[in-house]
Amino acid sequence: MKQKLAGVLGSVLAVLRPLFGRRKQFLIVSSDDTGSCGDQAMIEGVRSVVSERYGYEIALMHLAAITKHVELLGPVTQFTKPETNENANRLTKYWRRGAFHMLLPNQFGFIGADVLDGGYNEHQALQVLAIFDVLMTSGAKERIFGSSISVARTPRVMNKLNSPSNLELHIRDPLSQRRFEADFGRKPTLVADVAFNLKPAITSPTGQAAEAWVEAQKSDGQFVLGVNINGHTLGHVAGDGRRVYADLLSDWLAADPKRSILMLPHDVRP
Repeated sequence: MKQKLAGVLGSVLAVLRPLFGRRKQFLIVSSDDTGSCGDQAMIEGVRSVVSERYGYEIALMHLAAITKHVELLGPVTQFTKPETNENANRLTKYWRRGAFHMLLPNQFGFIGADVLDGGYNEHQALQVLAIFDVLMTSGAKERIFGSSISVARTPRVMNKLNSPSNLELHIRDPLSQRRFEADFGRKPTLVADVAFNLKPAITSPTGQAAEAWVEAQKSDGQFVLGVNINGHTLGHVAGDGRRVYADLLSDWLAADPKRSILMLPHDVRP
């Protein structure tokens, strides 16, 4: 039934897109909220290349509920509307999340990152692939940017990933590529992480203070190690994750007085 509905929606979009669509608009679809620093880096990496190198107008849509718009270094149309605390029906929520804006762009790309294989959230991954079914039926060109395949991948999602032959699937590390090949007997395209397209720009007071501190440390002959602290990882470490990290970093610092650490947040959500 769902497959049939996707086909009908895709057919309707296929008829309407030539009338309303914008040939030079590219829609970036992100699975996460706006607090993840890594997701924001990947979105900006895609935006800069697609806009500045190929001249596309950029639009951004989140499938998950968001709390605020993403701040990027160039112009972008924000399709997703931040959620509010007010009561809203399902139709209104779909509108806020941009689900009805798929009519305009002719090019789509999904930031799959770590979430594509269903290991984090199988329902959300299947939701993304259901949307892709609609888009492919409508004749839109789409691809999945560099993503990983984990040991926690779910069969339902992986079978769905393998089914559309015209979906451009990109994998960002050799281990994930081997896992996909072991499951299906074919290799997806191996690429670098899209975050490597990010052009560094330190504009916030906090960032500028950190940069000044690093430069001062280096002037004193210190070796500075950047450490990314991820709450998700801490929660999966056996025992007290914070204590394990603290002991590890303390031992590393104690081994050489010329070592320094800059601790970086993985996420800005609570």
